[in-house]
Amino acid sequence: MQKAVSKNNQSAFTLMELVVVTIVIAILAGIALPHFTAALERNRAVEGVNILGAIRSAQERFALANGGAYTTNILDIDVDIPVPLNYFETPEICAGGGAVPLARIRDIPRRYRLLIYDNGDIECHGNVLCQRMGFTQIAALPNCP
Repeated sequence: MQKAVSKNNQSAFTLMELVVVTIVIAILAGIALPHFTAALERNRAVEGVNILGAIRSAQERFALANGGAYTTNILDIDVDIPVPLNYFETPEICAGGGAVPLARIRDIPRRYRLLIYDNGDIECHGNVLCQRMGFTQIAALPNCP
């Protein structure tokens, strides 16, 4: 008499192997997520930097035509700002010159503001995102007369 031998050749992952793989994926995601969010915010900040650059150029043209004085009225300068903006509020136009910015703009979640000066320097006032994006971070927000 022959015995019936059943061969059970099924292979599967053990619970421990699945747990280890899950932990490794979670660690990798934890490392990558902050870098991804910083890169995403830098890309969003490009919109604000481009708008501030256009305002600075228009302010410089206005100052050349008006004896060196800057305006605080956006209707006085020849700049087209698309409305609504994707990631920023409407920019504020300042008197500019020296320590006073030409313009500043705030992101929509209201975490930081970008400021541009007559020499082209861009500074950031707000939280840790300023450092992550590579902007010079300032502690006090200058007045915008």
